[in-house]
Amino acid sequence: VGVDPRLVVPLSVNEHPQLRAPGILGMRLPERMLTRATHRAARLVSKVADQIVPRLLRPDILHQTLYCNDYPQSWKRAVTVVDMIPEVLPANVSPDAHRGKREACQAASLIFAISERTKEDLLRIYPDLKCPVEVTPLAVDTAFYSEHARGEEGDQILFVGTRRRYKNF
Repeated sequence: VGVDPRLVVPLSVNEHPQLRAPGILGMRLPERMLTRATHRAARLVSKVADQIVPRLLRPDILHQTLYCNDYPQSWKRAVTVVDMIPEVLPANVSPDAHRGKREACQAASLIFAISERTKEDLLRIYPDLKCPVEVTPLAVDTAFYSEHARGEEGDQILFVGTRRRYKNF
């Protein structure tokens, strides 16, 4: 009630069918333009936009998906923490895998963790956090799918993402 959400995706390489919806600023690159170079360009544009757009829009709450910390301390910020792998398994991950995470969490008014385990690790590793941490899973409940949609039962794994050492896959 009383919330006017705006999503800013300056240059997206992801599949966001809602990018044409009202309240969403940005554009998706056409499939034919998706190359390694355009992915790098999109990341650079996002980093620059991360600094400019909030200052232009002046949001009541800024919800970051990157750990960027160059904002006035007076701003209310929400941060999503996807995992604590660099802190839990530092030998398996580059030291700057989540650069700025600690500072972003300490500056946050609210932290979203994607699982109970991530929340537990976050609070154990950063015990001095002063804001609430809420669990907001990324997946839907398995009851959402019918028995037929799941396929055969048995030993299966679904991996979504890049196959890098980061996830030890």
